[in-house]
Amino acid sequence: MSSITTSAFDTPVRRSVERTCDDLAIFVLAVVTIVAGLTFRDYVLAVDRMRGGAEYRRALRYWQERIGELPGPPALPLGTRPDEVGAFHRLTTELDPAAWRAIRGWAGSLDLTPSAVVCTAFCAALAAYAESPRFTLNLTTFNRLPVHPDVDAVVGDFTATTLLAVEHRAQSFVDNARRVQERIWRDLEHRLVSGVEVLRLLRRDPRGRADALMPVVFTSALLSGEEPVPAGGWRAEPVYAVSQTPQVLLDHQVTEHAGRLVCSWDYLAAAFPPGLVEAMFDGFAGLLATLAGQAAESVAESGGVLQ
Repeated sequence: MSSITTSAFDTPVRRSVERTCDDLAIFVLAVVTIVAGLTFRDYVLAVDRMRGGAEYRRALRYWQERIGELPGPPALPLGTRPDEVGAFHRLTTELDPAAWRAIRGWAGSLDLTPSAVVCTAFCAALAAYAESPRFTLNLTTFNRLPVHPDVDAVVGDFTATTLLAVEHRAQSFVDNARRVQERIWRDLEHRLVSGVEVLRLLRRDPRGRADALMPVVFTSALLSGEEPVPAGGWRAEPVYAVSQTPQVLLDHQVTEHAGRLVCSWDYLAAAFPPGLVEAMFDGFAGLLATLAGQAAESVAESGGVLQ
């Protein structure tokens, strides 16, 4: 298997969502389509066979060696036990197309992906309220491995996770973003071992990690490149959405809509002290706005480096 590119992190769930929308449109309009030569079951079986290969063994060794280095989740103040049942709430902020284009253009000039920039802003917001700047995030990735020429036409759950160790230092935003991006790329080169498997390794670790949980999630549906990539097919307008996942306290979901950046935080309200998540979110939204303003100035000045 060749080394991973940014597509595993930045080219996301939208493939399956858009394929589903297109298939629905085809069904409604009674248009004939070509059936893919691969089913999702075929894909799952092909990936399972990889677990007996050398690439999987290399990935397993990589994560076994990193177990002792992985910090715990963000040590945020909690209001109750994480496993208590409660309602999830959603907070959403957006950047207009001009502001988002400025950030994408600036990021591209520094060889940073849009996802790495937004993830770093998320880490900054968490670090401002966590007991330690070292913590681990649960990254949602979309692990559509090239096992067949028709794999992009298959609808299925290609979701996987990877554990991202973060150390948010008191340095420039760019330095932190580069460190986040480099770690993401390195980890995704060993993505045949999922975050779920790494959590199992943590729980079996003799150094007392039996209760290991990584309940803070970052999910990116952003494409790489300086400009959003328009997709064809039938489109629906989002009306309402909220996610709720067992053992997750906070899930940051990032996407684009009509050229805008859309960032949503779904969180278990009862798990945090009143006002805490809202304060973190305000800090995150403020940082995005600052980045957009400084990115526009930096791009206008032809290559000034954002600090």
